[in-house]
Amino acid sequence: MQKSNLFRVRTIMKAWKFYFSIYKRKSRLAAYTRNTLHRKKMIRLFTSWKTVTNHDFRLRLDKEKRTFRTDLENKILVQWSTKVDALLLYVAELEDKIRQEQEAREQMARTYDQSLDPVYTRLAEEMELLSKNPLVREANCDISEVEDPNRITVEQRRLAIQARMMNELNKRKLSSMTLSQVSRSGEAQIERA
Repeated sequence: MQKSNLFRVRTIMKAWKFYFSIYKRKSRLAAYTRNTLHRKKMIRLFTSWKTVTNHDFRLRLDKEKRTFRTDLENKILVQWSTKVDALLLYVAELEDKIRQEQEAREQMARTYDQSLDPVYTRLAEEMELLSKNPLVREANCDISEVEDPNRITVEQRRLAIQARMMNELNKRKLSSMTLSQVSRSGEAQIERA
């Protein structure tokens, strides 16, 4: 009897284990199915939310970009237009100053020419009077005939060149050249000079 009781207990325990294993498997499958369905539902929700917000964000970004661009262009346009206006005024002032300077230069040139004209005419008259005067002609002739005492003659130059060449020959110890060749080369240098 004890054996049969143990057998029954063992059989009941096996049945309970089998039942609980099947129950756990079913509950695990049900939880997995629930989780998968919920996950897919949440994925669909968040992907639709992402697409909607992305689309809205793109529209808002384009709109803000356009407004920011127009505002920046207007600001830069105002800034540069004021600078351009200032530069145009500065250029106009420079043109006026250049025109005034040109007029002043022309007036100064006219004044200079007018002041020099009488001097030129007076100088031309004096030169004409002097050219007609016979005493001035004689003085010019006498001055041209006077020789300069510091002037070097051709002969002095030839002798200086010969002496320089003899010094060079002595330095280089070239005895093959004769004195006649030296004098000929000296005369050739004089002719070139």
